[in-house]
This record gives sequence, structure tokens and C-alpha cells, in this order.
Amino acid sequence: MGELGENTLRVWASQEGATLNKANVDRSGWDFILEFPVDNIDARSEPDKRDEAYQCLIQVKSTDSLKSFPSIKLSNWKRLVETPLPAFFVILHFDGEDTCQSAFLVHVWKSEIARVLKCARDLGVKGKGSELHKHSLRLKWDSGDQLSDVTGYALLTKIKEIVGPFPSEYSEKKLSLRKSVGYEDINAQVRARIIIPPEYRGRHPDELLVDLILGLVPEVRLAGGEIQDVRFGISSKSSKPIDPGVILKISGKPVTSGTLRLRNRARTREVSLPVEVFLPRGIRYRTAPGAHKVLLRLPYAQLVLPANKGDWSFHFTIPREDETFSLAEVANLARVLIFTYDTTGSDEERTIDVWLDESKIGVAEFGKVSLPKESIEWANLVLLAQQVAVRLSLPSDLRTTFKSLLAQRSALTVIHAASGLIPSDLTFTFSVKKKAKPSLGEQVCFPIPAEIELGNSRTVVFVSLLGTIDKELENGEYIVPVKRALIERILRLGPGESLPKKRELYLNDIAQVRAAECGVVCWWGTKDDIRYLGI
Repeated sequence: MGELGENTLRVWASQEGATLNKANVDRSGWDFILEFPVDNIDARSEPDKRDEAYQCLIQVKSTDSLKSFPSIKLSNWKRLVETPLPAFFVILHFDGEDTCQSAFLVHVWKSEIARVLKCARDLGVKGKGSELHKHSLRLKWDSGDQLSDVTGYALLTKIKEIVGPFPSEYSEKKLSLRKSVGYEDINAQVRARIIIPPEYRGRHPDELLVDLILGLVPEVRLAGGEIQDVRFGISSKSSKPIDPGVILKISGKPVTSGTLRLRNRARTREVSLPVEVFLPRGIRYRTAPGAHKVLLRLPYAQLVLPANKGDWSFHFTIPREDETFSLAEVANLARVLIFTYDTTGSDEERTIDVWLDESKIGVAEFGKVSLPKESIEWANLVLLAQQVAVRLSLPSDLRTTFKSLLAQRSALTVIHAASGLIPSDLTFTFSVKKKAKPSLGEQVCFPIPAEIELGNSRTVVFVSLLGTIDKELENGEYIVPVKRALIERILRLGPGESLPKKRELYLNDIAQVRAAECGVVCWWGTKDDIRYLGI
């Protein structure tokens, strides 16, 4: 069977113009080196930069049955893993015939590399690292590994598809994978004596350890210890000493992500936002009661919940006035700030149910929180801008600054009110240039252009403010509470682009339409003529 399989592979290579070089002694882990024809190699550009040495290692397995999987010596497996060249098993199924009936190609890649190196690590820890040739791993394949046809063309095409046009890049990826696989979760075990920071003295040491792993404590200084390499969850036999004075920093990874929901017991307030979840993983003993915590992180903020019912902590950082940020990201922080502010205003609503996706993960107690007034004003303006961006279908990834939002507050407020997003309490004043004075109770339409620039999007929204004259001031101005605000037209402009026609012409068009229902149409005002109250 072995000779029949090797002869089949030789014929296939010859038909495709490839070179098949047999290993003299099968101790290297492979049977053949397959060299592709040069004329089929993709050229990168200049000849000196081409990957023309397109080779791969092949071990052939011939079989009459697909129900049994052959065992391969671990030493052979490891050689195929360690070589930077692409390595494959070619399984030729003859099913009792003289010609191949089906063929399979198994690529020695991540799952196989991990399986081989994990087994080697385990044997090494047990003191059997020199006995890899005495242990075996089964070669497995399934229908996903089957070639489209029993031809050399199908084989070479599949190999080229896997390796890609540049073998040197493939070799770099394989080397990187071989070095990193098995370290995805825990990569070290540390036994150390920690110098307790002053703020943790008198408290249980587990609190410091949990906070360090969660990243709530950025670093600690060590008095000494030792560190062991951990791969595939298996610690190495040897360890390295840790010198006194070394700084220990732990960069935790989220265990999952999901949608956090906070809801008061009365179910009158709720907020939902995407978060990453961090747990104090890696501690090899049961921590003291009360030390365990859950960290929920989102951009610019983090929430720390106790394992059981109790006070939670909420840490946030508001971007500087001139700092560029993602509007969608800071909107989540703004929602939490508003929820916190509203909830802590009432003693009976300070108990919060905490949900992650569809699972309740705990109960939190708000302490007496006093948020700065500036934080709430910031949050309200951010949410105002985010809602306007959604209403105008602006890009979800737009970036801006708080300074820019402050400068555009009037325009954002008008568009927000005209969008009907929330009931508004909007009032404006106006004066007229004609001698005939308007009457109290008379209907008024005030068309204005509201221009905003968020990220790279510049938009001009023409809005009509409609209301009834409520009061005349001594300076001849009239106060009008707005009953309706309507979006009349939306124009999107590119950088440096002007309106297709003068603004006055757009305003005049609106005035003519609204003149039938309003006694006064004063469209010559500007956005600076409006005073905004209580939005």
C-alpha cells in the first residue's frame, strides 16, 4: 500500500510539472519535499523580491479503509511542527482498487500544532522529554479535508490556496503561531511576596490581589519570589527567581462581553450599554469573603460590583474639552451618568438589579453619590448630539470634541426639538421691522437654518419653529413658546461645499408655505436671535 501511494503521488507531481524529492531516511517526519514549478509562481514585483522557492513537506498515508486513523510518532509530528516550511499529510484512499478513489489533505496548522506541543509539554514535565519517539498521536481527517478530485492539479491547487502566493510570509506566520499557541489564557504562574501599599494596610490581602488582577491597582512592588512558564495550563518544571524591588503589572483580558442592563426596583429607570467583563481569574485558592469582585468596563468608565449585594463603585473620566472622541462611545458613558444621577436622587430607588444579556448577575446598592453639575451638563449635551446624529443618519463612527459640541449647542437643540425626540421646552423672542404690530395670541412661524458639523459630516437643516405670541416686552420684542418644531429640509455638504442657493431663498420658500397658517412669518432672523430655555 505504501509503495502504491508513493507512486500515485509521483505521477501526480509529474503531470503538473512539479518535482517530488524523496527523503532518503524517513526520520525527519516527512516522505517527500514537493517543489512547485517556477512558471506557476506568482511574482510580487522585481525578481529579487519574488518567493520562487515554493516548497512543502509531504508525508503520504495509503489506506483501504477510512474508518481507522493511523498513529504517527510524536517525534515526527514535532519535526513537522518545527519546520518553517508548509507541512501536509496526503491520505490516499484506494478502497481495494489499484487506483486512488479519494484523497485527503491534512494541513499541519493551529489545532495540530497545539495538540503536538501540548503533548510534548506534558511529557517534558513528567521527565519524559527525551522519549517523544515512544509516544504517538493519531492522524485524523474528515470530509472537509477531501480534495475536489483525485488529480495532481487538485492537490497543488489546494496547497497553493492554503499557503498563499508568498511562502516566506507563510513561514513567518507559522513561526509566530508555534511560539504563541498555548499561551492564550494563562502564560505564567507567580509566587511572590508583595509589598502592601499604604492604602491596603489593615485590609485583607485578598482585596489587593483581586484589585491587582482586575487592573484596579496598576502595579505593586515585590519583595521577591519566583515565576514559572505556563503553557496549555501546564507549569514548567523550572522557575526563575524574582529580585526584590521588581514592579509587577498585570494586564487582564475580558472573559466575555455583552449588554449590561441596570434597572431600579421600581422598574421606572433602566439603561443598557455594551461592556467587557473582567473576573479575578488565575488565583489558585479561594479568596476571602467580600474580596471577590466583577469589573465591567466600557470606554472612559468602569463599574465594580461586589460578588454579593452591596455598594458598587463607578469610576469615569470625562474627555477634555479639546480631546477627540467617538460620539457613540461617550454616549454610553453619558447614559450611565444620567441613570446614576436620576437613581441616587431617591432613597428607595438606590437598589439596582444588574443584568448581563438575559442573566441577572447581581444586586448593587448605590451609596450617596454626588455627581458634579458639569458632568450632567456634559452628559446631556453628548446625548443630544448622539440622538441628532442618529436622526440625520450620520456615520456611526463619527468623532468630535466637546468644544465643538458646545459651539453648536443652539443648532443641535433646534434639530433635536424638531425631530420630536423628547418633549421640548423651547422659547424664542423676535421683533418685527414693519409698523403694524402683531397681536398677542397670533400664530408665528420662525424658519431658521441650523448648521452642524460632526466628524467629517456637515449638514444644514432648515427648521420651522411655530408657536403663539405670549408676551410683549418693553424693548418691542415678543416672546413665543414653541408648540411645534418641524424639519423642512436637510442638505448634506462636503468639505468646503456651499449651499446650492442662498439661504434666504430656502427660508423664503418655507415662509410662503407656512404663511397660510401663520399670521407672522419672520424669516430674516438668525439663530443668534433665539434664546433657549430648559432643554
